[in-house]
Amino acid sequence: MFANRAPALVALAIGVGGCATIFSDSTQTLTFTSEPPGAEVMIDGQSIGRTPATITVNKKAFGHPVVTVTLPGYQVRQFVMQKDLNNIALSNSTSLLSWLTDAGTGAVIEYSPSSYYVELMPSGGNRSPGISRLQRRARFVLLAYPHLLRELAGGPGEYTRALETVYEIPEDRRPEFRARLRRAAPSLLETTEAHDFQGKIDALAAADES
Repeated sequence: MFANRAPALVALAIGVGGCATIFSDSTQTLTFTSEPPGAEVMIDGQSIGRTPATITVNKKAFGHPVVTVTLPGYQVRQFVMQKDLNNIALSNSTSLLSWLTDAGTGAVIEYSPSSYYVELMPSGGNRSPGISRLQRRARFVLLAYPHLLRELAGGPGEYTRALETVYEIPEDRRPEFRARLRRAAPSLLETTEAHDFQGKIDALAAADES
């Protein structure tokens, strides 16, 4: 089930210098997937495509966009997209004027997370069978993707351990799996889409499939 993440609370230091040049982008790429696929995705009532879908949206500085996911024969799923303040924009906002300029374009906010996985339930209240191993892996990677990238750059942590559990890597093979992750880190860190990242992880984990 999708869990909304609370927006980060950030203290802003307002300086006396700086310019009003907008440094960060006011658009963001978002990825939507669902089980089953083929569901229509709407943001604030406007259809943006069917899952799996990768789209570029204009950020909204105020308010929280509402996402609605529909598929005939399944219950409608709806959730509110959360936002974090964009660190790139904040580093550029050294004056009140520049911060207000960026805020007016949506450049100081970033939707978090940028990859959304939605599990659809059949209409009538009957629960679908438990998700498969492949579906469980896809859901985890889509939601944990940005955290896994950070750990690849800074060292293994809780998300790497969770990845090993989800992929059912035996305890005695985990050191070698982490070694493969380290060797593949340059390629993994270059990925810009969660789906591509998952494909590379699948290949690395294949050696440990029993």
